[in-house]
Amino acid sequence: MSAVRGARRKQIAAQKKLRLETAKEFVNTCWEVLGVLPDHYDCYLTCEEADAMEALLRVFGADEAADHVRDGHATDDECGERHHIPCDRCREGESK
Repeated sequence: MSAVRGARRKQIAAQKKLRLETAKEFVNTCWEVLGVLPDHYDCYLTCEEADAMEALLRVFGADEAADHVRDGHATDDECGERHHIPCDRCREGESK
């Protein structure tokens, strides 16, 4: 039984390592494209998608691309949404 558990742990560790290496390779290969998706591809991300993409880029050191994803998403977020940058419509609504 112990040998089976040991083999399963090794399998799980190998899967985690493969996933990490795959994610790292993805970021290293695509960070420039990921950072400009909102601007150049008319890509609208949900808040959850933007957060996930930003986190993935940051964990692998692509902070500039992560900032761009966050800022690009925030520009298209609507009033009241999590990342929205206050706009004139918000300010008018707040003042009423």
